[in-house]
Amino acid sequence: MLLILSLPSANAANVEKALSWLGSRQQSNGGFGYTTNTAFASLALALSPEHVNASIMAAEYLKSVQNSDGGWGDVISTASALRALSYYNISAEGWIYTHLELALLGATSL
Repeated sequence: MLLILSLPSANAANVEKALSWLGSRQQSNGGFGYTTNTAFASLALALSPEHVNASIMAAEYLKSVQNSDGGWGDVISTASALRALSYYNISAEGWIYTHLELALLGATSL
């Protein structure tokens, strides 16, 4: 999905159509099935202001299913979840800040 969205031929209407389709596949708990699916869906949905809430729901879902050892099962699931969550800064209290919000708050890095 991310590769398709990065293609030069991807116009705004097609990107929006793809993101709308992806968003329609989101489960009520915020996930998209497997951890890896949820992680990459969260990243893709974050590309559009219209879908950022769905992206945040997916990130919150990932955080909620994190194992007590800090991982998400296998190495690929853990790596993809960490990549998706690195787009957001999730504090101990569970608040989620986007890069833009952190910039507005004066943060210099995540």
